[in-house]
Amino acid sequence: MCSGLKQVAAKVMMIYQNTDSGEEIAKLDMEYERKTTFSKGRSRKTGIFVLLGTVCMIIFIIMTSVILFHQQRTFSVLESWMDIHSSNQTSAKPQEKNIETLMTNLASSITSKQEENQKKLAGMSNSLADVKNTVEELRSIVQALSYKLSLTNSLVSGCTDTEWIPFSNSCYLFSGHSMNWTEAKDYCEEQGALLLKLEEGSEKEWEFVTHLAKPLQYWIGLTDQTTGQWRWADDTPCTMDKVHWGPGQPNDWQGHPQEGGEDCAQIYRDMFIHDNHCSIKKKFICKGPKDS
Repeated sequence: MCSGLKQVAAKVMMIYQNTDSGEEIAKLDMEYERKTTFSKGRSRKTGIFVLLGTVCMIIFIIMTSVILFHQQRTFSVLESWMDIHSSNQTSAKPQEKNIETLMTNLASSITSKQEENQKKLAGMSNSLADVKNTVEELRSIVQALSYKLSLTNSLVSGCTDTEWIPFSNSCYLFSGHSMNWTEAKDYCEEQGALLLKLEEGSEKEWEFVTHLAKPLQYWIGLTDQTTGQWRWADDTPCTMDKVHWGPGQPNDWQGHPQEGGEDCAQIYRDMFIHDNHCSIKKKFICKGPKDS
């Protein structure tokens, strides 16, 4: 642009030097003024464009800075959140272990309490069963005593001692103390009687004896320890099918602490005859004749 103005100025000087024509000078002045005006207008436009470009650049830089700042802040917040979350997870692991330990201890405690309660309930159940058995025994004893009293009052005794109970042509002693089978046999013989020998097939005698024996257990005079065959205390043979043996009896069980099996007979709680080890101490029943 400046080179163009210089050229116009040079031409003006040349024309001024070569001619005196006023018209030429006027034309040259007008051309110079036009180019000068054009140059000024173009320069203004260029300045405006430069200013606008600078403003746009500044705005762009500001927006870019804002965006970068916002992103940086977002990344910082995200990083902080991740650190906190990671820290929470790290701190949560011991808490989870503590919770698991507490749950395990709680389960163990509940199981222990359940077992303890079950034992207590079992103990209470056994105690109630024992009380029930005791009540039943006392009731049976009272019934037996009442039965004995009714017999004593209704029959002429014919027995040498009030402890002996008459029935039919015999007297019966239901002992209040316990002995093993051999001792009981000897005791009855010292009283002039025998360890109980049942009249085989006599249901009335069996009913009488079991009514007074219930619910206790008594030795009777039946054994197989000498001959291997069941015989009465007076050595007479026993007819097995005419004796009230319990189910599966005699079974000669070998599980006793004492050596040997079961060779002596007893009236058991179920009011049937069972075999048992002869060394065990039990109550017993003696049977003797009435006084003549």
